Amino acid sequence: MNNMIRQCKRVLLLLTLVSLPCAAFSKVPEVPKDKPKWRIGVTTPSFYNVDVEKAYAINEDEDWTSYVFSYSQLPNKNSLKNIHTWISNYDGFGIALDTLTILSSVQMGGTNHLPDSVYIHWTSMHDLKFYVTKFNLSPQIKNIMLKKKEWSWGRPCYVNDFMFGLLPNGHAKVWLSGCDTFIYIGELKPFKDIKTKLNLQDKKLYAEGKTVSSSVFINRQKQANELGESLFPIPWDKVHKVYWQEGDIDVYSLDDYNAQGDLINPRPKPITPKPKSITYRCWQNKPPVPNSQFKLESSSPQFTFLQLLWEYSPHLVNPVDNLDSTINDAWKEAKQQGLDEDHTQAWVLGRLVGLTDYPLDKLYKELKVSEQGQALIKQYVDQMCQ
Repeated sequence: MNNMIRQCKRVLLLLTLVSLPCAAFSKVPEVPKDKPKWRIGVTTPSFYNVDVEKAYAINEDEDWTSYVFSYSQLPNKNSLKNIHTWISNYDGFGIALDTLTILSSVQMGGTNHLPDSVYIHWTSMHDLKFYVTKFNLSPQIKNIMLKKKEWSWGRPCYVNDFMFGLLPNGHAKVWLSGCDTFIYIGELKPFKDIKTKLNLQDKKLYAEGKTVSSSVFINRQKQANELGESLFPIPWDKVHKVYWQEGDIDVYSLDDYNAQGDLINPRPKPITPKPKSITYRCWQNKPPVPNSQFKLESSSPQFTFLQLLWEYSPHLVNPVDNLDSTINDAWKEAKQQGLDEDHTQAWVLGRLVGLTDYPLDKLYKELKVSEQGQALIKQYVDQMCQ
């Protein structure tokens, strides 16, 4: 079966061969049609990296297994440099909770139906021990993940991802995440604990830092030493600390939800000033209201780009009325000037910044814009608002 979800089996019923739908005998509540496919996210303390061999999830009733893509980019996500971009007081030892510091891997093909259990196979780099983490989903957890919620700006969303913080002793902290929310489930002991899966040659390569993961670990040790930090013995009080940007995300525990998946202990929300109305000050010929309601085609590059903005820079696009029409008009402007794809995206961002007075430095951080891209967007904004 490998990486694809197994198809439903045909069963003999009343002497007739009948093809049943995949969820015919599922105990899972009905899955909403607009629910995205779930992902498996992984992070670690920056100073104690790991090598993730594979991750997958299983649904026993529906008879499928779904694998996710690799975690080869995890060292980029959990590096001190990247984490400090989003959480400035992070110390390198704890777990950083942020969608931009966690590598959330998507399924190969996949499904939006929930699994019964999630597995991660991984090696801790500091002692080369191999672990298997297993997380079982309770009915309460499934109810939380199947319940439609809203972003702070009103768009629908789901708590849709599993997030694992892998620790140097083989334990794993588990959260659900989505909708700018993390829900702490608990800390899991290893489902399997194997002293090592490495042969003598592999051990030698790891010890000499000749694999990617071991090279990263050696460099992280040097980084800690340069900062005057000692990694061993492991300072567990620091490792168990969790960091996040308060005000940007909400962090709850499973006890804050009832069995039906409803939040029963909400955090008080700070009073935020009402966003300034859009004046189109840098778009003189832009009509404030389109003649008809316009919706981007889901297969269009404009739609894909807008989804990216909703995920990484929602406060840029949230205040803009008739957003689909605005994105499409700016996109057409760029194409009429003969701009290529990268320049078109920069032009559209310039239009949005010109409309909203959104801080450029914040935009650059949220979208990780290159220096060349920053210069281009600034050039377009200056051109539009001169």
